Amino acid sequence: PVSLFITLATIIVIYVFPKITKLVPGTLVALILITLVSSLFSLDTPLIGEMPKGLPGLKISSFSGLSFSDLSLILIPAITLAGLGAIDTLLTSVVADNLTKTRHNSNKELIGQGIGNMVSSLFGGIPGAGATMRTVVNVKSGGRTRLSGIIHALLLFIILMGLGKYVAFIPLAALAGVLITVGIGIIDVRGLKNIFNMPKSDAMVLFIVLIMTIFVDLLQAVGIGMVISSLIFMRKASEMVERSTSLTKVGKQDIEIAWDDEKDLHLSTWKHVYIKRLEGPVFFGVASKIMERINKIPDDAKVVIFRMKRVPYMDLSGLYAIQDVVKEMQKMGITVVFTMTQPQPLYLFKRNNFVPEVIPEEYMFPSIDECANWLKDFYTNSD
Repeated sequence: PVSLFITLATIIVIYVFPKITKLVPGTLVALILITLVSSLFSLDTPLIGEMPKGLPGLKISSFSGLSFSDLSLILIPAITLAGLGAIDTLLTSVVADNLTKTRHNSNKELIGQGIGNMVSSLFGGIPGAGATMRTVVNVKSGGRTRLSGIIHALLLFIILMGLGKYVAFIPLAALAGVLITVGIGIIDVRGLKNIFNMPKSDAMVLFIVLIMTIFVDLLQAVGIGMVISSLIFMRKASEMVERSTSLTKVGKQDIEIAWDDEKDLHLSTWKHVYIKRLEGPVFFGVASKIMERINKIPDDAKVVIFRMKRVPYMDLSGLYAIQDVVKEMQKMGITVVFTMTQPQPLYLFKRNNFVPEVIPEEYMFPSIDECANWLKDFYTNSD
C-alpha cells in the first residue's frame, strides 16, 4: 500500500506541477518531493540503494588474451548486438522526431553510438543504445538540444563521483510513477484512434508488434513488424502497374518539364503557386524522405498543389507524413489543394478524416483543369 501511494503521488505531481509552472520539470520536482516525504516519514518502501562510486579502470588486458580462433565466438554476438542496438536507437530517434517535430540524422546517431560503445568496452562496459524512456522524459521536461544530452551525461558522472549516496534514498515506487507517465506519453494516440479506420494489413502489423512488445521483446517486435510490413508492401506493389517510388519537388521556376495535363495551367502567370508531384506508392519506406523534401517550402508560397494522379497506393505511415506536412504548411498560411487523388489514397483520406478535417472537400479536385479554374477565382478574390 505504501509503494502504491508513492507511485500515485508521483504521477499526480508530474501531471499537476506543469500547470503551476514549466520552469522546472515536473518529473524532477516529483522525484525530489517524494524522496523527501519518504525520508522524513521513514516510509516502508524499497529504495534504489547505494550505488558504485568512482570510475572503472581500463580493461585493455582483456584484449591481449584474444586470438583469431575467438573471432568465431565474438563475431555473431557482436553483429546481433549491433543490429539490435541500431534498431533501438533509430526507434528512439523516430519517437523524438514525433515529439519535437524535427528530423534526426541516422548516420550521426549510429556513428556516435558505435564510438561510445567501443570506448565503453575499454572500461569493461556493456553495449548501449538509444533509450526511449529517458529520451521522452528529457523532451517532456523541456530538453530540445544536444545540451540536454550533455547535462544528462554530466549528472551521471557526478552521481558516480559521490552524489550516488543521495540518489540512494529515491524510492523505487517513485521511479515506477515516472515510467508510467512516460509509457502513457509514448502511446501513439493518433494510431489507436484510427485503428478501425486503417487498412486491415496495417492493423494486423500493429497488433502483432503490440503483442510481441508486451510478451516477448521490443526489439524483436520491431524487427518482425518491419519484415511483415515489407512483405505486405511487396504483395501490394506487385499488383500495381506503377512501380516507381519517387518524389519530385518543382515550382514555377524549376526547369523540369510539366506533366501533359499541366500545359494549360500557365503556372508562371500565378504568383507564389507551387506544384508538388508525387509518383509511385507512398508508404512507410519513403515517408521520411517525403517529409524531408516537402518541408523545404519557399517562404513566398501561398498555394501548394499536390499532384496525386500517379500515386496508386498509400499506407498509414504515408498518410501521417502527408498530414504532418500539410498541417505545417497551413500554419505558415499556405493553402493546400489536391488534384486527381486515386481511389485507394482517397479512401484512406476520408476513412481517417484527413478529408474534410485537414483538407476541405472543396480543395480535392478531380482534375487539374478544375484546380486551374479555382486558382483563377482564388486570386481574383485575393486581389
